[in-house]
Amino acid sequence: MDSQPNEKLFLKELCELLIKGDFHESLSFFHFPCVVMNNNEKYVFNRELELEQWLVSYCRRLSLADESNLEFVVKKAVQMSPKVKFSQLSLNGLLTESGENKIQLSFTLGTDDNKALKIIVVVIDNA
Repeated sequence: MDSQPNEKLFLKELCELLIKGDFHESLSFFHFPCVVMNNNEKYVFNRELELEQWLVSYCRRLSLADESNLEFVVKKAVQMSPKVKFSQLSLNGLLTESGENKIQLSFTLGTDDNKALKIIVVVIDNA
């Protein structure tokens, strides 16, 4: 049996919480400090409240045409070291203000002393 956490399940659970709007519960998935960036901006969050406010704001800009049509696809998952993983996924079926229907997300994940996954870095790329 694999004693390492399953990053695909971890990320799917996070996405489901965000879609439901359970932003406070989603904070347990993040390491602090953590970094969230895209081509235009970079944020470093040291406190849960800062990240929760950002998540609320960002997710409000996304809207689901039909949640049942949401597709979660892990494109790549790589073990970079015993405690660090890199995962790239695509969320299809999302609509944004700009009319995009796909968002690419890349995560650098670390494990804590209890082998629980935590998000260290998120890179958002509208595909």
